[in-house]
Amino acid sequence: MRIYLVLVSIALFAFSCKSGEKSTKTETTNQSILGSGWELVEAFGEPIVLPDRSNIPYLAFNVGDLAVTGSTACNKLFGNYYMGEDAFGFAEIASSEMYCESTAEIERTMLNVMNQTNNYKVIGETLEFYSGDKMIAKFTKMAQVPEF
Repeated sequence: MRIYLVLVSIALFAFSCKSGEKSTKTETTNQSILGSGWELVEAFGEPIVLPDRSNIPYLAFNVGDLAVTGSTACNKLFGNYYMGEDAFGFAEIASSEMYCESTAEIERTMLNVMNQTNNYKVIGETLEFYSGDKMIAKFTKMAQVPEF
């Protein structure tokens, strides 16, 4: 009987330690990504290098209607995001249709990131997007959201 109690105690202790781990979505509150602009600074392991700072690739999340707006470094983008206990991603993303030769690759990269993202993590002033367990993009918090 004593061995049984020891085993139950060990199992309960192990379970309580495991249940204290937080998923990447609940590490911070949903509010932590809202109300700020997030500039894309790295994608798929490569830094984002802009030809100039006139159009910054960024995202901004609106809590009221789950809308996302931003820029691909060339075109304005807009659409929806969803956020739940086990889900995060983007839906119905659209953008204006100008062609910008100098930032076309950045635009493709931004849209690919949004298409593949299913998880996120906020660490201080950094927002990371994940596809499964792999980090695919890094954003930094902007002092001010650019006017859309």
